[in-house]
Amino acid sequence: MRRLPGCALALPAIAAFLVVGTSSAGAQDVEWRSYGSDAAGTKYSPLDQINAETIGDLEIVWRQSVLPDAVRQGSDLTPPVASQNTPLMADGRLYISTALGTVAALDATSGEVLWFDTPPDRDGEPFQRVRQTRGVAYWDDPQSDDARVLAVVGEYLVALDAATGERYPDFGDGGEVDLRLGFDRPVETFR
Repeated sequence: MRRLPGCALALPAIAAFLVVGTSSAGAQDVEWRSYGSDAAGTKYSPLDQINAETIGDLEIVWRQSVLPDAVRQGSDLTPPVASQNTPLMADGRLYISTALGTVAALDATSGEVLWFDTPPDRDGEPFQRVRQTRGVAYWDDPQSDDARVLAVVGEYLVALDAATGERYPDFGDGGEVDLRLGFDRPVETFR
């Protein structure tokens, strides 16, 4: 029986389909680096290992909540009943928007949380749960090892190092840009 990693995100079939390349010998190396697979939004993958003959052999080998225990950090927060999230896959990692509206990177073969972004305290107030977002963006520079994950976290656009999850200090103010700035009148928050 073929074992295929999967995850308990809004699109588990796509996530499982994407990581097939890391789970078997001679597998195809295909990633899903954009919401629609590629910059053109084709929503197509050339993977051919799942077809009418093999679909019955698939089995889930891991699941991960959109609010992983590592991100929850012992709190009693519960994940939302419904979550719309398209995980991105690049370099053996799945990048997700968590149920807290933050970003986490998962190992594509095991579902283990590799890192997650914790927004900084604001004026001494601890991070508050924000409305979940629908996803993240991935960017990399082909001439260097620079790869970034971009996301809207609450009222802020953040840029994270794709390998470590650290915010880029030279992006905006300490790795974030306040999206409310520059408006003539107060803007409702995303909370």
